[in-house]
Parts: sequence; structure tokens; C-alpha cells
Amino acid sequence: MGTLQSVLLRDFGVDVNGSSVAVDGHKVYVEVPYGTNLKTLKVLPMDTVANLERPVEMEFVDDLGVLGTYTVVAGMQLPGTHFDARDNTGFWATTSDAMANTVTEALIKISSQANLEFSSSRMTISTKEVVGSWIGIEGSWKMAGGFYFAGTYSGTSAINIYQQDYSSGTPSTGASDISKDMTFGKSFTARPTGFDVTYSYSHVSNSNSSYPQKGLIYVMLVSSNGKVVASGVVTDDSSVGMHQVHVNLVYGSDSGILNAGYPVKEGLSVGTGDEDIASIHVMFASSAYAFVVAGGTLGNDDNYRGGENSNLVVDEFKLVY
Repeated sequence: MGTLQSVLLRDFGVDVNGSSVAVDGHKVYVEVPYGTNLKTLKVLPMDTVANLERPVEMEFVDDLGVLGTYTVVAGMQLPGTHFDARDNTGFWATTSDAMANTVTEALIKISSQANLEFSSSRMTISTKEVVGSWIGIEGSWKMAGGFYFAGTYSGTSAINIYQQDYSSGTPSTGASDISKDMTFGKSFTARPTGFDVTYSYSHVSNSNSSYPQKGLIYVMLVSSNGKVVASGVVTDDSSVGMHQVHVNLVYGSDSGILNAGYPVKEGLSVGTGDEDIASIHVMFASSAYAFVVAGGTLGNDDNYRGGENSNLVVDEFKLVY
């Protein structure tokens, strides 16, 4: 997109309520509210429309009267990522509501407890037991992680956690893959270079050597045809105090997420990094593998894929452009 050489850098902006402009050297970052259409941004003072889904070079005159070429980058933050309260826009989903919904029928009771909490501008997600008991069959204990992710979750009660495909009759003591009720990803077209996350993690070990306890945070940018355009991941297998980390998003890589056994959308493959972005996938998990809710009679904790009462506490999350 061409621009007039007379345009002053300090006058540049976009015609979107809640937008802001920051200049760092010869980079101009335009932040707009989540959901803004980056393809049709009206730029000011030129009074024309630009596609800012990808960086665009434009010419401006600075306060010293010097004409220069600047890279204009547009981006947005995700709803609710200050964690002062649970987001109510529908961007984030959790399994916690189902965990909190005990089911009691004539012969069975499936019970657990909520494992998502917001307090003091921090989100805490925890790994908790789900217990099944019924007449004539010994009780069964399974372990479920805490999950807060970009997408939707269709489970409504503890029985959907205990046994994902339950229809009627006696619940199975086998493993329950609750990711089958998760829809991953929300609409997104910007191209961040990374993310900053401030968090702590409390590790409680389990005895399952195939699926050891670890905390998980990941971001994937995905194209409309299921290609991972860029990704970044944080995992911890020991406790860490509250701190901030910066994670670069690597374009043309899945950062090992797809083959690690984490909860992800089925059918994704690694792209070249040049594809247009259609969605963002973000996962916060207190136990990376405990979306498969496993255990058995007498506890059978050798099958647990998470450590009970492991906690992931997230204070702030920010995309970087």
C-alpha cells in the first residue's frame, strides 16, 4: 500500500475504537481489540483501507522532518488474559464446570470438584480426583487435570469427566479421553512473534512412568486447512515460583507439541510458516497428560496421568509482536 510522503508518523493511526499505536525505532505496532478485522483497517490520516494481517512497509516523516520507511505491524491481545476474573466472552473453555457437577442416579454416584479458581488477578487450575461408586462394584478413583483453553468444551457433568462416552448403565473403570469433548481454537489472524506468561507451578509427582506429571502451556497458530503455522510451548516437571518467561513462536514448526501426547486438535500437521493464520490454540493445563482421566479400583494410582493437587497459577499472559 502506498502512502504520501507528507504523512507525519505522529499522526498515524487506525479508525478503530480502543486501538493504540507504539513506535520502536522503525517498527510501528498497532494494537486493536480482539476480533477486529485486520484485512480492512481504515488507516489515518491517509483515509484509506489497508490489510495488516501481515507486516506492511510504509513511509512516514518523523518529528525532525526525516522521511523513512517503517514496518507497520498490527496485533491484538486475547480476552481475559489479566485473569482478574473468569472471562465471559466465550473465548475460553474449561472442564472445571463439569468436574463440579456431581451425578447421582439410582445405583451410581460420580463426584469430583471444581478445579479452576480466579482470585487476586490470578487463575489457578488444579489436578483432582474423580470418584465413582455404585452398588455391587467396588469404588473407582481416576485423576483429571485442570484445563483452561481457547475453544469450547461440551461435557456438562462429572460423569463426562469420569467416562467421556457414557450413555447409560454401569460406568466403565477404563480411561476417559475428555479431549474428545474439547473443540480447540478460536478465530485469529494476527502474526505474533512470541508470548510472555507470568506463572507458577506446584509439582506433585505421580507414579506413572509413561505419563509423568508436568505442567503445560502452549500456543499454536493454525491455518484454515489445519497447518500449524507457528508454535511455542512451556512445560515444567518440577515446581517453580511465580516468574515471567518469554517464549518465541517458531514459524514453520509445531515445537514438538503434536507428537508429545498433549491435548490438541486431531488432524493438524506442520506448515511452512507462510500460511495465512485462521485460529489460535492456547492451552493452560495443570497436568499435561491428565486429559486422559485414568485410574481404577482401589485407586490404582500407577495409572494416574497426573499428580493430585498439582497447580498451575497464571498471573498474566500477553502476545508479543
